[in-house]
Amino acid sequence: MDDTAVPSIETPIVPTAGSIYSPPVTIVDGTHQVLTPIFLPDDETVLRDSIRSCIKHDEYSGDTTSRLLPSEMSLCFLGTSAGIPSRYRNTSATLLRLGGTSFLFDAGEGVQRQFQFVMGTQKLAKLQRIFITHLHADHIFGLPGLVLGLHDKARAQYMNGLFDNKRSEKKPHRSRTEHDNHNNNNNEDDNDDDNQDKISPFVIQIYGPPGLYHYIASSLLLSCTKLVYLKLQVYELVGGRVRRVASPLKQQQRIRDPFSDEYPEYSYAGQIERKRIQAQDGIWTIEDKPPPLTRDMIIDQRRGSRVATQRLDRLRIRAAEVDHLPGIVTFGYVVEEDDPPRNIDPEAAKAAGVSPQNRNYELLKHGFAVQPDMDGFEDNEEVHPHQVLKPSFKRARKVAIVGDNRNWTRQMTQIAQHADVLVHEATLTEENYNRGHSTAAMAGRQSAECNASVLVLNHISPKCESDLPGIVREAYEGSQKTSAVVASFDFMELLVPWMGFRNSYPHGEEPLMNINENATNDDRETDTSLRSWLNKLL
Repeated sequence: MDDTAVPSIETPIVPTAGSIYSPPVTIVDGTHQVLTPIFLPDDETVLRDSIRSCIKHDEYSGDTTSRLLPSEMSLCFLGTSAGIPSRYRNTSATLLRLGGTSFLFDAGEGVQRQFQFVMGTQKLAKLQRIFITHLHADHIFGLPGLVLGLHDKARAQYMNGLFDNKRSEKKPHRSRTEHDNHNNNNNEDDNDDDNQDKISPFVIQIYGPPGLYHYIASSLLLSCTKLVYLKLQVYELVGGRVRRVASPLKQQQRIRDPFSDEYPEYSYAGQIERKRIQAQDGIWTIEDKPPPLTRDMIIDQRRGSRVATQRLDRLRIRAAEVDHLPGIVTFGYVVEEDDPPRNIDPEAAKAAGVSPQNRNYELLKHGFAVQPDMDGFEDNEEVHPHQVLKPSFKRARKVAIVGDNRNWTRQMTQIAQHADVLVHEATLTEENYNRGHSTAAMAGRQSAECNASVLVLNHISPKCESDLPGIVREAYEGSQKTSAVVASFDFMELLVPWMGFRNSYPHGEEPLMNINENATNDDRETDTSLRSWLNKLL
Protein backbone atom coordinates (compact mmCIF):
# COMPACT_ATOMS: atom_id res chain seq x y z
CA MET A 1 0.00 0.00 0.00
CA ASP A 2 1.19 3.51 -0.76
CA ASP A 3 2.69 5.33 2.23
CA THR A 4 0.24 8.21 1.90
CA ALA A 5 -2.85 6.04 1.87
CA VAL A 6 -5.18 6.30 4.85
CA PRO A 7 -6.93 3.15 6.03
CA SER A 8 -10.62 3.45 6.75
CA ILE A 9 -13.58 1.40 7.88
CA GLU A 10 -17.24 2.15 7.47
CA THR A 11 -19.53 2.12 10.49
CA PRO A 12 -22.91 3.79 9.97
CA ILE A 13 -23.67 6.24 12.78
CA VAL A 14 -26.17 9.02 13.24
CA PRO A 15 -25.28 11.81 15.68
CA THR A 16 -28.01 12.87 18.09
CA ALA A 17 -29.88 15.97 16.96
CA GLY A 18 -28.17 19.08 18.27
CA SER A 19 -24.67 17.66 18.48
CA ILE A 20 -22.12 19.89 16.79
CA TYR A 21 -19.45 17.22 16.89
CA SER A 22 -18.59 14.67 14.25
CA PRO A 23 -15.62 12.45 13.38
CA PRO A 24 -12.69 14.34 11.83
CA VAL A 25 -13.16 12.58 8.47
CA THR A 26 -16.71 11.94 7.33
CA ILE A 27 -18.41 10.97 4.10
CA VAL A 28 -22.09 11.77 3.77
CA ASP A 29 -24.00 8.83 2.32
CA GLY A 30 -27.72 9.53 2.15
CA THR A 31 -29.00 10.08 5.68
CA HIS A 32 -26.06 8.38 7.34
CA GLN A 33 -22.51 9.44 8.01
CA VAL A 34 -19.59 7.07 7.52
CA LEU A 35 -17.00 6.90 10.26
CA THR A 36 -13.42 6.86 9.01
CA PRO A 37 -10.85 6.21 11.75
CA ILE A 38 -7.22 6.93 10.90
CA PHE A 39 -4.78 4.30 12.11
CA LEU A 40 -1.57 2.43 11.29
CA PRO A 41 -0.61 -0.26 10.47
CA ASP A 42 -3.44 -0.35 7.97
CA ASP A 43 -3.73 -4.16 8.00
CA GLU A 44 -4.28 -4.41 11.77
CA THR A 45 -7.70 -6.06 11.88
CA VAL A 46 -7.80 -6.39 15.68
CA LEU A 47 -7.49 -2.61 16.09
CA ARG A 48 -9.88 -1.94 13.24
CA ASP A 49 -12.53 -4.21 14.72
CA SER A 50 -12.19 -2.56 18.12
CA ILE A 51 -13.14 0.97 17.01
CA ARG A 52 -16.67 2.30 16.90
CA SER A 53 -18.65 5.42 17.72
CA CYS A 54 -20.28 5.69 21.14
CA ILE A 55 -22.94 8.16 19.98
CA LYS A 56 -26.50 6.99 20.53
CA HIS A 57 -28.02 5.42 17.43
CA ASP A 58 -31.28 7.36 17.29
CA GLU A 59 -32.24 6.58 13.70
CA TYR A 60 -29.98 3.83 12.41
CA SER A 61 -31.30 0.46 13.57
CA GLY A 62 -28.72 -1.79 11.94
CA ASP A 63 -26.40 -4.09 13.87
CA THR A 64 -23.16 -2.13 14.26
CA THR A 65 -21.59 -4.33 16.94
CA SER A 66 -21.64 -7.76 15.30
CA ARG A 67 -17.99 -7.47 14.21
CA LEU A 68 -16.66 -6.08 17.49
CA LEU A 69 -14.32 -8.15 19.60
CA PRO A 70 -15.63 -9.40 22.96
CA SER A 71 -14.81 -6.90 25.70
CA GLU A 72 -15.90 -5.56 29.07
CA MET A 73 -13.40 -2.70 28.91
CA SER A 74 -13.42 0.28 26.58
CA LEU A 75 -12.21 3.86 26.28
CA CYS A 76 -14.73 6.48 25.20
CA PHE A 77 -13.21 9.81 24.18
CA LEU A 78 -15.59 12.61 25.20
CA GLY A 79 -13.13 15.42 24.50
CA THR A 80 -9.95 15.34 22.44
CA SER A 81 -9.04 18.99 21.81
CA ALA A 82 -6.01 20.86 23.10
CA GLY A 83 -6.60 24.05 25.07
CA ILE A 84 -10.01 25.19 23.82
CA PRO A 85 -12.99 23.55 22.12
CA SER A 86 -12.76 23.44 18.35
CA ARG A 87 -15.34 22.85 15.66
CA TYR A 88 -15.09 19.08 15.95
CA ARG A 89 -13.53 18.57 19.38
CA ASN A 90 -14.39 19.35 22.97
CA THR A 91 -11.78 19.83 25.73
CA SER A 92 -10.19 16.90 27.53
CA ALA A 93 -12.32 14.08 28.92
CA THR A 94 -11.75 10.34 28.58
CA LEU A 95 -14.10 7.70 29.96
CA LEU A 96 -12.86 4.23 30.89
CA ARG A 97 -15.68 1.69 31.03
CA LEU A 98 -15.19 -1.39 33.20
CA GLY A 99 -18.21 -3.64 33.11
CA GLY A 100 -20.96 -1.88 35.04
CA THR A 101 -18.90 1.07 36.25
CA SER A 102 -16.92 3.92 34.70
CA PHE A 103 -13.88 6.09 35.52
CA LEU A 104 -13.44 9.57 34.06
CA PHE A 105 -10.02 11.07 33.32
CA ASP A 106 -10.10 14.89 33.23
CA ALA A 107 -13.24 16.99 32.95
CA GLY A 108 -12.93 19.85 30.48
CA GLU A 109 -15.74 22.33 29.98
CA GLY A 110 -18.87 20.85 28.43
CA VAL A 111 -18.20 17.32 29.65
CA GLN A 112 -21.78 17.00 30.96
CA ARG A 113 -23.11 17.72 27.50
CA GLN A 114 -20.87 15.06 26.01
CA PHE A 115 -22.31 12.52 28.43
CA GLN A 116 -25.78 13.14 27.02
CA PHE A 117 -24.81 11.67 23.66
CA VAL A 118 -23.12 8.44 24.69
CA MET A 119 -24.92 5.13 24.63
CA GLY A 120 -25.07 2.00 26.71
CA THR A 121 -23.61 1.82 30.21
CA GLN A 122 -21.46 4.92 29.74
CA LYS A 123 -23.93 7.14 31.56
CA LEU A 124 -23.39 9.61 34.34
CA ALA A 125 -25.04 7.37 36.94
CA LYS A 126 -22.36 4.71 36.33
CA LEU A 127 -19.49 7.07 37.17
CA GLN A 128 -17.62 6.16 40.38
CA ARG A 129 -14.20 7.78 40.17
CA ILE A 130 -12.74 10.88 38.53
CA PHE A 131 -9.00 11.30 37.90
CA ILE A 132 -7.52 14.73 37.14
CA THR A 133 -4.11 14.80 35.44
CA HIS A 134 -3.35 18.46 36.26
CA LEU A 135 -5.09 21.71 37.14
CA HIS A 136 -4.94 23.53 33.81
CA ALA A 137 -8.27 25.04 32.78
CA ASP A 138 -9.00 22.79 29.82
CA HIS A 139 -8.83 19.75 32.11
CA ILE A 140 -10.92 20.90 35.10
CA PHE A 141 -13.41 23.62 34.10
CA GLY A 142 -16.15 21.05 33.59
CA LEU A 143 -15.70 19.52 37.03
CA PRO A 144 -17.99 21.77 39.15
CA GLY A 145 -20.87 21.36 36.72
CA LEU A 146 -20.25 17.64 36.53
CA VAL A 147 -20.51 17.42 40.32
CA LEU A 148 -23.91 19.11 40.16
CA GLY A 149 -25.01 16.68 37.47
CA LEU A 150 -23.87 13.76 39.62
CA HIS A 151 -25.78 15.23 42.55
CA ASP A 152 -28.98 15.37 40.49
CA LYS A 153 -28.48 11.74 39.45
CA ALA A 154 -27.90 10.75 43.08
CA ARG A 155 -31.04 12.58 44.14
CA ALA A 156 -33.09 10.86 41.43
CA GLN A 157 -31.77 7.45 42.42
CA TYR A 158 -32.47 8.14 46.09
CA MET A 159 -36.02 9.33 45.42
CA ASN A 160 -36.76 6.38 43.15
CA GLY A 161 -35.45 3.98 45.76
CA LEU A 162 -37.43 5.71 48.49
CA PHE A 163 -40.62 5.53 46.43
CA ASP A 164 -40.09 1.84 45.68
CA ASN A 165 -39.44 1.08 49.39
CA LYS A 166 -42.55 2.90 50.55
CA ARG A 167 -44.66 1.16 47.91
CA SER A 168 -43.33 -2.28 48.89
CA GLU A 169 -43.84 -1.56 52.60
CA LYS A 170 -47.41 -0.32 52.17
CA LYS A 171 -49.61 -1.60 55.04
CA PRO A 172 -52.58 -3.85 54.21
CA HIS A 173 -56.04 -2.21 54.30
CA ARG A 174 -57.69 -2.13 57.74
CA SER A 175 -61.07 -1.01 58.98
CA ARG A 176 -61.22 2.39 60.68
CA THR A 177 -61.37 0.78 64.13
CA GLU A 178 -58.41 -1.47 63.39
CA HIS A 179 -56.49 1.50 62.00
CA ASP A 180 -57.11 3.59 65.13
CA ASN A 181 -56.12 0.76 67.45
CA HIS A 182 -52.98 0.13 65.39
CA ASN A 183 -51.94 3.80 65.62
CA ASN A 184 -52.62 3.98 69.37
CA ASN A 185 -50.66 0.85 70.16
CA ASN A 186 -47.76 1.25 67.70
CA ASN A 187 -46.74 4.89 67.70
CA GLU A 188 -43.11 3.83 67.54
CA ASP A 189 -43.57 2.60 63.95
CA ASP A 190 -43.75 6.17 62.66
CA ASN A 191 -40.44 7.00 64.28
CA ASP A 192 -38.87 3.95 62.65
CA ASP A 193 -40.13 5.07 59.24
CA ASP A 194 -38.59 8.49 59.81
CA ASN A 195 -35.24 6.90 60.61
CA GLN A 196 -35.41 4.85 57.42
CA ASP A 197 -35.89 8.06 55.42
CA LYS A 198 -32.55 9.50 56.54
CA ILE A 199 -30.37 10.20 53.55
CA SER A 200 -27.31 8.08 52.89
CA PRO A 201 -25.34 10.05 50.25
CA PHE A 202 -23.79 8.51 47.17
CA VAL A 203 -20.00 8.74 47.19
CA ILE A 204 -17.80 9.89 44.32
CA GLN A 205 -14.02 9.68 44.63
CA ILE A 206 -11.90 12.33 42.87
CA TYR A 207 -8.10 12.07 42.56
CA GLY A 208 -5.60 14.68 41.44
CA PRO A 209 -2.85 17.17 42.30
CA PRO A 210 -2.63 19.31 45.46
CA GLY A 211 -5.10 22.17 45.26
CA LEU A 212 -7.87 20.05 43.76
CA TYR A 213 -9.88 20.07 46.99
CA HIS A 214 -9.81 23.87 47.27
CA TYR A 215 -10.81 24.26 43.63
CA ILE A 216 -13.87 22.05 44.06
CA ALA A 217 -14.87 23.35 47.49
CA SER A 218 -14.51 27.05 46.60
CA SER A 219 -16.41 26.61 43.31
CA LEU A 220 -19.33 24.95 45.03
CA LEU A 221 -19.29 27.28 48.03
CA LEU A 222 -19.22 30.50 45.99
CA SER A 223 -21.97 29.23 43.69
CA CYS A 224 -24.17 28.53 46.76
CA THR A 225 -24.40 24.86 45.86
CA LYS A 226 -25.78 22.44 48.43
CA LEU A 227 -24.74 18.81 48.43
CA VAL A 228 -27.34 16.64 50.13
CA TYR A 229 -27.46 13.40 48.19
CA LEU A 230 -23.82 13.26 47.12
CA LYS A 231 -20.59 13.02 49.09
CA LEU A 232 -17.21 13.80 47.54
CA GLN A 233 -13.96 12.26 48.67
CA VAL A 234 -11.11 14.30 47.20
CA TYR A 235 -7.74 12.54 47.24
CA GLU A 236 -4.72 14.77 46.63
CA LEU A 237 -1.54 13.00 45.52
CA VAL A 238 1.23 14.59 47.56
CA GLY A 239 4.96 14.15 48.07
CA GLY A 240 6.03 14.34 44.44
CA ARG A 241 9.02 15.92 42.76
CA VAL A 242 7.08 19.00 41.54
CA ARG A 243 5.89 21.20 44.37
CA ARG A 244 4.53 24.70 44.54
CA VAL A 245 6.36 26.60 47.28
CA ALA A 246 5.16 29.96 48.58
CA SER A 247 7.54 32.85 47.98
CA PRO A 248 9.57 34.18 50.96
CA LEU A 249 7.45 37.37 50.92
CA LYS A 250 4.23 35.39 51.21
CA GLN A 251 5.74 33.25 53.94
CA GLN A 252 6.75 36.37 55.85
CA GLN A 253 3.29 37.84 55.46
CA ARG A 254 1.80 34.49 56.48
CA ILE A 255 -0.21 34.24 53.29
CA ARG A 256 -1.71 30.77 53.00
CA ASP A 257 -0.74 28.48 50.14
CA PRO A 258 -3.91 27.68 48.15
CA PHE A 259 -2.46 24.34 47.08
CA SER A 260 -1.50 22.83 50.42
CA ASP A 261 -2.75 24.89 53.38
CA GLU A 262 -6.07 24.50 55.13
CA TYR A 263 -8.97 26.88 54.53
CA PRO A 264 -11.57 26.31 57.27
CA GLU A 265 -13.96 28.64 55.46
CA TYR A 266 -14.11 26.11 52.62
CA SER A 267 -15.28 23.29 54.85
CA TYR A 268 -18.44 21.85 53.40
CA ALA A 269 -20.45 20.31 56.26
CA GLY A 270 -18.73 16.97 55.83
CA GLN A 271 -20.00 16.51 52.28
CA ILE A 272 -16.58 17.14 50.75
CA GLU A 273 -13.82 15.21 52.45
CA ARG A 274 -10.14 15.99 51.87
CA LYS A 275 -7.68 13.11 51.92
CA ARG A 276 -4.06 12.71 50.88
CA ILE A 277 -2.12 9.86 49.30
CA GLN A 278 1.63 9.90 49.81
CA ALA A 279 4.05 8.84 47.08
CA GLN A 280 6.27 5.81 47.56
CA ASP A 281 9.45 6.03 45.46
CA GLY A 282 7.70 8.37 43.05
CA ILE A 283 4.62 6.17 42.56
CA TRP A 284 1.15 6.68 44.05
CA THR A 285 -0.83 3.49 44.68
CA ILE A 286 -4.51 4.39 44.55
CA GLU A 287 -5.86 0.86 44.43
CA ASP A 288 -3.83 -2.30 44.74
CA LYS A 289 -4.51 -5.86 43.79
CA PRO A 290 -5.44 -8.18 46.64
CA PRO A 291 -2.71 -10.51 47.89
CA PRO A 292 -2.58 -13.93 46.25
CA LEU A 293 -5.02 -16.44 47.62
CA THR A 294 -3.66 -18.97 50.05
CA ARG A 295 -4.95 -22.43 50.83
CA ASP A 296 -6.40 -21.19 54.11
CA MET A 297 -8.23 -18.31 52.40
CA ILE A 298 -9.87 -20.69 49.93
CA ILE A 299 -10.88 -23.06 52.71
CA ASP A 300 -12.35 -20.10 54.64
CA GLN A 301 -14.23 -19.06 51.52
CA ARG A 302 -15.88 -22.47 51.45
CA ARG A 303 -17.02 -21.74 55.00
CA GLY A 304 -18.63 -18.45 54.00
CA SER A 305 -15.84 -15.90 54.34
CA ARG A 306 -15.53 -13.35 51.56
CA VAL A 307 -12.45 -13.07 49.38
CA ALA A 308 -11.78 -10.52 46.65
CA THR A 309 -13.75 -11.86 43.71
CA GLN A 310 -15.52 -8.70 42.52
CA ARG A 311 -14.22 -7.05 39.37
CA LEU A 312 -13.19 -3.82 41.10
CA ASP A 313 -11.42 -5.81 43.81
CA ARG A 314 -9.04 -7.08 41.15
CA LEU A 315 -7.82 -3.73 39.85
CA ARG A 316 -4.54 -1.94 40.42
CA ILE A 317 -4.60 1.83 39.91
CA ARG A 318 -1.33 3.73 40.11
CA ALA A 319 -0.08 7.19 39.22
CA ALA A 320 3.28 8.79 38.49
CA GLU A 321 4.39 12.28 37.56
CA VAL A 322 5.32 13.51 34.10
CA ASP A 323 7.19 16.70 33.18
CA HIS A 324 4.78 19.34 31.87
CA LEU A 325 5.66 22.91 32.91
CA PRO A 326 7.52 24.35 35.94
CA GLY A 327 5.35 24.21 39.04
CA ILE A 328 2.50 22.33 37.31
CA VAL A 329 2.01 18.98 39.05
CA THR A 330 0.96 16.57 36.29
CA PHE A 331 0.17 12.86 36.47
CA GLY A 332 -0.27 9.85 34.30
CA TYR A 333 -2.59 7.10 35.53
CA VAL A 334 -2.39 3.36 34.90
CA VAL A 335 -5.33 0.98 35.41
CA GLU A 336 -4.41 -2.68 35.36
CA GLU A 337 -6.52 -5.78 35.84
CA ASP A 338 -5.51 -8.82 37.81
CA ASP A 339 -5.47 -12.06 35.86
CA PRO A 340 -9.07 -13.35 35.82
CA PRO A 341 -9.78 -16.70 37.47
CA ARG A 342 -9.53 -19.77 35.26
CA ASN A 343 -12.40 -22.17 34.67
CA ILE A 344 -11.97 -25.80 35.58
CA ASP A 345 -13.14 -28.70 33.46
CA PRO A 346 -15.36 -30.73 35.85
CA GLU A 347 -15.15 -33.89 33.76
CA ALA A 348 -11.36 -33.71 33.67
CA ALA A 349 -11.31 -33.15 37.43
CA LYS A 350 -13.52 -36.17 38.10
CA ALA A 351 -11.42 -38.27 35.73
CA ALA A 352 -8.39 -37.34 37.82
CA GLY A 353 -10.21 -38.23 41.04
CA VAL A 354 -11.22 -34.78 42.35
CA SER A 355 -14.88 -34.34 43.26
CA PRO A 356 -16.58 -30.98 42.42
CA GLN A 357 -18.34 -31.18 45.80
CA ASN A 358 -15.17 -31.11 47.88
CA ARG A 359 -12.81 -28.31 48.82
CA ASN A 360 -9.96 -29.77 46.78
CA TYR A 361 -11.89 -28.74 43.68
CA GLU A 362 -11.66 -25.05 44.68
CA LEU A 363 -8.00 -25.42 45.60
CA LEU A 364 -7.30 -26.94 42.19
CA LYS A 365 -9.19 -24.13 40.46
CA HIS A 366 -7.03 -21.51 42.16
CA GLY A 367 -3.75 -23.13 41.20
CA PHE A 368 -2.95 -25.53 44.04
CA ALA A 369 -2.01 -29.16 43.51
CA VAL A 370 -4.21 -31.57 45.49
CA GLN A 371 -4.55 -35.26 46.33
CA PRO A 372 -7.44 -37.19 44.72
CA ASP A 373 -10.45 -37.38 47.07
CA MET A 374 -12.78 -39.76 45.22
CA ASP A 375 -13.12 -43.47 45.94
CA GLY A 376 -10.86 -45.65 43.86
CA PHE A 377 -8.24 -42.95 43.26
CA GLU A 378 -6.40 -43.13 46.58
CA ASP A 379 -3.21 -44.47 45.00
CA ASN A 380 -3.06 -41.82 42.23
CA GLU A 381 -0.43 -39.12 42.17
CA GLU A 382 -1.10 -35.47 42.92
CA VAL A 383 -3.38 -33.66 40.52
CA HIS A 384 -1.91 -30.44 39.14
CA PRO A 385 -3.94 -27.44 37.89
CA HIS A 386 -2.68 -27.59 34.30
CA GLN A 387 -4.23 -31.06 34.00
CA VAL A 388 -7.81 -29.85 34.54
CA LEU A 389 -7.97 -26.09 33.86
CA LYS A 390 -9.51 -24.94 30.62
CA PRO A 391 -7.58 -22.57 28.34
CA SER A 392 -8.13 -18.96 29.39
CA PHE A 393 -9.83 -16.71 26.84
CA LYS A 394 -9.27 -13.67 29.06
CA ARG A 395 -6.15 -12.08 30.47
CA ALA A 396 -5.23 -9.04 32.50
CA ARG A 397 -5.38 -5.80 30.52
CA LYS A 398 -3.60 -2.52 31.14
CA VAL A 399 -4.47 1.04 30.14
CA ALA A 400 -2.26 4.12 30.64
CA ILE A 401 -3.72 7.65 30.35
CA VAL A 402 -1.03 10.31 30.55
CA GLY A 403 -1.50 14.05 31.04
CA ASP A 404 0.12 16.87 29.09
CA ASN A 405 3.89 16.49 29.08
CA ARG A 406 7.19 17.15 27.36
CA ASN A 407 8.92 14.18 28.99
CA TRP A 408 8.26 11.25 31.31
CA THR A 409 9.75 10.33 34.64
CA ARG A 410 11.37 6.96 35.15
CA GLN A 411 8.46 5.94 37.37
CA MET A 412 5.90 6.72 34.67
CA THR A 413 7.74 4.52 32.20
CA GLN A 414 7.94 1.81 34.84
CA ILE A 415 4.23 1.58 35.66
CA ALA A 416 3.14 1.92 32.01
CA GLN A 417 5.27 -1.00 30.81
CA HIS A 418 3.47 -3.33 28.39
CA ALA A 419 0.26 -1.31 28.37
CA ASP A 420 -2.38 -2.56 25.97
CA VAL A 421 -3.41 1.05 25.32
CA LEU A 422 -1.45 4.26 25.89
CA VAL A 423 -3.39 7.53 25.59
CA HIS A 424 -0.90 10.33 24.94
CA GLU A 425 -1.09 13.93 23.79
CA ALA A 426 0.01 15.10 20.34
CA THR A 427 -0.31 18.86 20.64
CA LEU A 428 2.69 20.29 18.82
CA THR A 429 3.75 20.10 15.20
CA GLU A 430 7.38 20.87 16.08
CA GLU A 431 9.32 20.00 19.22
CA ASN A 432 9.63 22.94 21.60
CA TYR A 433 10.69 22.11 25.15
CA ASN A 434 9.51 25.47 26.52
CA ARG A 435 5.94 24.80 25.40
CA GLY A 436 5.65 21.83 27.77
CA HIS A 437 3.88 19.60 25.24
CA SER A 438 4.66 16.71 22.90
CA THR A 439 4.62 16.11 19.19
CA ALA A 440 3.28 12.92 17.64
CA ALA A 441 6.83 11.66 17.17
CA MET A 442 7.57 12.23 20.86
CA ALA A 443 4.42 10.29 21.74
CA GLY A 444 5.59 7.46 19.51
CA ARG A 445 8.98 7.33 21.21
CA GLN A 446 7.36 7.15 24.64
CA SER A 447 5.08 4.38 23.41
CA ALA A 448 8.07 2.37 22.21
CA GLU A 449 9.91 2.95 25.48
CA CYS A 450 7.07 1.52 27.54
CA ASN A 451 6.31 -1.23 24.96
CA ALA A 452 2.69 -0.19 24.50
CA SER A 453 0.64 -2.20 22.02
CA VAL A 454 -1.66 0.61 20.88
CA LEU A 455 -0.96 4.35 21.02
CA VAL A 456 -3.98 6.67 20.92
CA LEU A 457 -3.10 10.26 19.99
CA ASN A 458 -5.15 12.69 22.05
CA HIS A 459 -5.22 16.40 23.00
CA ILE A 460 -4.94 17.34 19.33
CA SER A 461 -4.50 21.01 18.47
CA PRO A 462 -6.31 22.70 15.55
CA LYS A 463 -2.96 22.98 13.72
CA CYS A 464 -2.79 19.19 13.54
CA GLU A 465 -6.40 18.81 12.42
CA SER A 466 -5.66 19.33 8.73
CA ASP A 467 -3.07 16.55 8.61
CA LEU A 468 -4.25 13.74 10.88
CA PRO A 469 -2.85 11.03 8.57
CA GLY A 470 0.51 12.78 8.79
CA ILE A 471 0.64 12.88 12.59
CA VAL A 472 -0.45 9.23 12.79
CA ARG A 473 2.41 8.26 10.47
CA GLU A 474 4.80 10.47 12.46
CA ALA A 475 3.87 8.69 15.68
CA TYR A 476 4.02 5.27 14.04
CA GLU A 477 7.53 5.91 12.77
CA GLY A 478 8.50 7.48 16.12
CA SER A 479 7.61 4.18 17.79
CA GLN A 480 9.81 2.41 15.24
CA LYS A 481 6.62 0.67 14.11
CA THR A 482 6.39 -1.28 17.36
CA SER A 483 3.01 0.22 18.38
CA ALA A 484 -0.18 0.52 16.40
CA VAL A 485 -1.34 4.16 16.30
CA VAL A 486 -4.81 5.68 16.02
CA ALA A 487 -5.89 9.33 16.09
CA SER A 488 -8.72 9.90 18.56
CA PHE A 489 -11.81 11.98 17.88
CA ASP A 490 -14.79 12.98 19.99
CA PHE A 491 -17.11 10.05 20.70
CA MET A 492 -14.66 7.46 19.45
CA GLU A 493 -14.86 4.27 21.49
CA LEU A 494 -11.95 1.84 21.57
CA LEU A 495 -12.81 -1.60 22.92
CA VAL A 496 -9.98 -3.48 24.63
CA PRO A 497 -10.44 -7.20 23.81
CA TRP A 498 -10.44 -9.78 26.57
CA MET A 499 -7.10 -11.04 25.37
CA GLY A 500 -5.78 -7.49 25.12
CA PHE A 501 -3.93 -5.98 22.18
CA ARG A 502 -0.50 -7.16 23.24
CA ASN A 503 -1.15 -10.66 21.88
CA SER A 504 -1.12 -9.47 18.28
CA TYR A 505 2.12 -7.42 18.39
CA PRO A 506 4.63 -7.80 16.93
CA HIS A 507 2.84 -9.23 13.91
CA GLY A 508 3.01 -12.91 13.22
CA GLU A 509 3.40 -14.08 16.82
CA GLU A 510 1.12 -16.79 18.10
CA PRO A 511 -1.58 -15.41 20.42
CA LEU A 512 -0.97 -16.23 24.07
CA MET A 513 -3.55 -18.35 25.81
CA ASN A 514 -2.31 -18.22 29.39
CA ILE A 515 -1.93 -21.99 29.54
CA ASN A 516 0.39 -23.49 32.12
CA GLU A 517 3.89 -24.02 30.79
CA ASN A 518 3.59 -27.71 31.59
CA ALA A 519 0.66 -28.12 29.20
CA THR A 520 1.27 -30.23 26.15
CA ASN A 521 1.42 -28.83 22.66
CA ASP A 522 -1.95 -30.42 21.94
CA ASP A 523 -3.46 -28.14 24.59
CA ARG A 524 -2.22 -25.01 22.88
CA GLU A 525 -3.95 -23.07 20.17
CA THR A 526 -2.26 -23.69 16.84
CA ASP A 527 -4.09 -21.06 14.82
CA THR A 528 -1.71 -18.11 14.46
CA SER A 529 -4.40 -15.70 13.29
CA LEU A 530 -5.78 -13.87 16.35
CA ARG A 531 -8.88 -12.80 14.50
CA SER A 532 -9.82 -16.25 13.25
CA TRP A 533 -9.02 -17.68 16.66
CA LEU A 534 -11.33 -15.18 18.38
CA ASN A 535 -14.06 -15.93 15.85
CA LYS A 536 -14.23 -19.41 17.34
CA LEU A 537 -15.26 -17.84 20.64
CA LEU A 538 -18.07 -15.73 19.22
